[in-house]
Amino acid sequence: MVASAQRGDAATREPAVQEILLRAGSFVQNVSASLSGVLAEESCEQDLFAYPFDTGARPRVGRRSMGSEALFLWLPAANEWMFVRNVLAVDGRPVPDSGERLDRLFRDPPGDSAA
Repeated sequence: MVASAQRGDAATREPAVQEILLRAGSFVQNVSASLSGVLAEESCEQDLFAYPFDTGARPRVGRRSMGSEALFLWLPAANEWMFVRNVLAVDGRPVPDSGERLDRLFRDPPGDSAA
């Protein structure tokens, strides 16, 4: 009965911090080895505030919204990640030629991939 209780305790014990860190590190290494790029959609809003007046009030004088696609790409030749943001729309209006930019990058890449 003592042996089975000890086995039950070992099975239910929480992993030590060192073990968790090793597992997390292993996960990151595995993902980074198999992941070559990520394309994501993003949206953001920018607010423009006036310079603070004597009262300390900073009224908002403008707002802009942007929709874009963000590309995270692994460049093996440079041994680093690259980030590209392609803005598709500003304040709800499409940016001309924005839909073609990333297509051109992959269709007609420069000679040096890191460049």
